[in-house]
Amino acid sequence: MGPTLARRNYPPKIQPADIGELPFVYRPGHTPKIAGNWQCARCSNRNKTPCHWHFPDTATYRRACDIGYECGAHLAQYLKQQPRWSCHGILRKILADIDFKVDSPNRGYSVGFISYVERLFRAAAQDLDVFADVDETHAYYKERATRHKFKAGEAGEH
Repeated sequence: MGPTLARRNYPPKIQPADIGELPFVYRPGHTPKIAGNWQCARCSNRNKTPCHWHFPDTATYRRACDIGYECGAHLAQYLKQQPRWSCHGILRKILADIDFKVDSPNRGYSVGFISYVERLFRAAAQDLDVFADVDETHAYYKERATRHKFKAGEAGEH
């Protein structure tokens, strides 16, 4: 099957691309980027906070999976072109807004998304010593915390 969502880039600008530009992120008061019948109870209770997982009802699980794959690719493209947002909890916000208890074809959105993200994890780890990389990550954040303590002037601050 071909692309189900319009392909796009999220090029770095003077102002970084807003996460609201992702096709599955909905900001109250704006038009949803994916057409369809919108009945998202989770999002309708929000005043001004964005919903990081907003989709219309779908009739077919397969179609929802296809759209989920595409959304995973959009997230990857966004993070690739907006590296400043890497490690800022975007994936955590998306996962927090997914209703994993849904028992309808809409479940395919999250299944496709997570499957594609896992595929990217595998591809990224293919030629990487993941444990050496995590050791570098620990060292980076330890050094950063030490620098922050020094700037703060108090040993207990982080």
